[in-house]
Amino acid sequence: MNYSSGKKNVIFLLVILFLIIGATVFFFFSIRTDAVNDILKNKDSIVSVLWLLNDGDDILASEILVMYPPTKKSAMFDIPGNTGGIYRSLGRVDRLDQVYKEKGVISFAKEVEGITGRELPFVVEVSLEDFSALTDILGGLKIFISDPVFTKADDDSYFLFPSGGVTLDGDKINSYLHYSVAGESETFVKDRRQNTLIAFLSALRENSSIIFDEDNFSLYSGYFKGYLNGEKLDEESLHKVLSLLLNMDSDRITTNSITGTLNTVDGKKLLFPEDNGMQIKKVLNLTVTSLLSEEMSSQSRVYVLEILNGTDRTGLASRTARLFRDAGYEILRYENADRNDYQYTTIVSHIGNFKSAETIGSFIRCRNIVEDEIDSSAGLGTSATADFTIILGDDFNGTYATSGYSGNKKEGE
Repeated sequence: MNYSSGKKNVIFLLVILFLIIGATVFFFFSIRTDAVNDILKNKDSIVSVLWLLNDGDDILASEILVMYPPTKKSAMFDIPGNTGGIYRSLGRVDRLDQVYKEKGVISFAKEVEGITGRELPFVVEVSLEDFSALTDILGGLKIFISDPVFTKADDDSYFLFPSGGVTLDGDKINSYLHYSVAGESETFVKDRRQNTLIAFLSALRENSSIIFDEDNFSLYSGYFKGYLNGEKLDEESLHKVLSLLLNMDSDRITTNSITGTLNTVDGKKLLFPEDNGMQIKKVLNLTVTSLLSEEMSSQSRVYVLEILNGTDRTGLASRTARLFRDAGYEILRYENADRNDYQYTTIVSHIGNFKSAETIGSFIRCRNIVEDEIDSSAGLGTSATADFTIILGDDFNGTYATSGYSGNKKEGE
């Protein structure tokens, strides 16, 4: 009797334990799903996702996607694996991709947040093997190749790609991401990675009725790994994040990358970002501002800017021109102004579009906007003239106009 009673007690305790574990797991994933919903339900906020493509222990591509859901406008930033810095997770100066090799995806994402100054709650990771398999499932990726490729690989085989619009299957995409040409610019390598991801997202969108059908998604969800603030996403939450990304307008996506100086440290070539890492933070902030701007989001044309240095600080116009170029504007010229004692930064509109001038001004916190007489014979946005002229004054600190001056008083007062 005592043995039977004790056995029943043990079984009863085990049942209670399993119920507690089940309830804990259910509660855990409910909290995770609620956290995803809280981020995604705010349709007026920017959604940021770090997208990783790995080849074993190596990061093949690391891209930040920022998207504004109301307009579906988005931007993509390439984070090169050889980005150099002092990484806390490693405790030394090294390449960024070394963090992934030694510490894993979560530490890698944290270091990218530190580099860019932007929170990245979502991380989506795909292996090259799964990426190639998904490419075949999607019927190939449509890629535009500007020049034909004919180059020898390390194993004496050849990489062959025709020019023009082509559809590449999984094996060809693998080769497309891996091939290298002697003397090839890093810009072209970056463009290949970004164009491939854009083509992949476009193919997912075209096949979304199949891939993201509630009854089918479980068949494909295993190809992706999703994380929210360092914790793995369940299938339902992963579905929500990927579905949101598919809404982006790939025809209006702006692309960019970290720029800097190559230096050799301990035998490794490291890319150290410009201005001690401030450049990429500036570009990201300006781009997010443009995504949130209703006027910028609705426009289809790219405005042409002229940047003039109205101070005695050398190189201010060229650095500011690069900042606006990285944010998606076309720069007609940058040079010294007619004098070097401008006190306040000024934006001159040559096309009678005050709202667009305000949008440009919001990038650099410049409220001093004047309108020039419109030359109807020149046309708008032609190569012969700029749409807007930005005269940098003494109040411009290299990133923002600090005075808050709005043209209510004369220069020198």
